[in-house]
Amino acid sequence: MTNAPNQNLGQIINSLALTPPLGDAVHKLWGYASQNGRHVQEGRDATVAEAELVVSVACSLAVFLLRRT
Repeated sequence: MTNAPNQNLGQIINSLALTPPLGDAVHKLWGYASQNGRHVQEGRDATVAEAELVVSVACSLAVFLLRRT
């Protein structure tokens, strides 16, 4: 997909050329997953429902991107 192995996910999302508001939504999904998954605030547990939501949307996005090309 890219010849730049040091890109972060935000940079990769930008290279997908998704039109607004889809590109914005993907950035927000990444932020949500990062905040509520990787960097869970102290005293707050991520729920199974939140994890399922992020994985389901990411799966749908992957299918869309595969079919788009």
